[in-house]
Amino acid sequence: MGHYFKPLAFVGPEIIYSYFAWMRKYSNHPEKYPLEKRYKKLSSLLRKLNKSFNAVYHIEGLENIPQDDVFCLVSNHYSNYDPLSFLCVLDKPMAFVSKKEVEKFPFVGRCCKVIDCLFMDRKDLKQSLKVMMKVQDDLKEKNKSWAIFAEGTRNKDTMAATREMHPGTFRPAVKSRTIIVPVAMYGTHRLLKRKPVFKKYPVSISFLKPIYPEEYEKWSTEELSRYVHDIIQKELTYKIRPFDHEFMLKHNKKKYRFNAIV
Repeated sequence: MGHYFKPLAFVGPEIIYSYFAWMRKYSNHPEKYPLEKRYKKLSSLLRKLNKSFNAVYHIEGLENIPQDDVFCLVSNHYSNYDPLSFLCVLDKPMAFVSKKEVEKFPFVGRCCKVIDCLFMDRKDLKQSLKVMMKVQDDLKEKNKSWAIFAEGTRNKDTMAATREMHPGTFRPAVKSRTIIVPVAMYGTHRLLKRKPVFKKYPVSISFLKPIYPEEYEKWSTEELSRYVHDIIQKELTYKIRPFDHEFMLKHNKKKYRFNAIV
């Protein structure tokens, strides 16, 4: 429980206040409030939460984020904290596709509802298709950008290779001819663990070179999914994990061990 004392002490009261002051009304009736306003309020709260977790973000490739158009982020997935991390580093409003179970999570689920996330029942193919069609229509109308975790579920083995990415998750972007931005992320899995307690928790997020419709229009979704998987895996293997290892050795010498637990 030691890892949670500081967040509870420093941000807990503000989270409780925010829940009753604006989170409930924003999530229950999002149509009444501009997305920009909801996103900004939530982003500000989450940045304070990150600071209390001693999270140290290492961000690369922000110049790859399109500024005058909507886009679709496609990321690997280690933790339920992944979508919240995007909110901490991106100013441009966006939403997420998440598994249905997240909707019931006390804090994360409420955060997702605040910014128009859609929840997918992975056991219900018909419902899943409806969710992806909604994302496709939203991208086509250029209402907002979306983030999708194409592995379909969290990779619980942080030392393992990136899981195979589902071709169907690329369909909304392909059908709406939306720019795809691959993202490699690592380190969020530590933020929600009770122990071990490190001095600092590095989180690396690398926004890779965008893939434009003109580039992928001749590819099948299977070919596109393999390509995105491979460039994310390459970034994790040759840049992010070596950086993470060096950071942990430098700042957490006594407790850090290079194994599957950390």
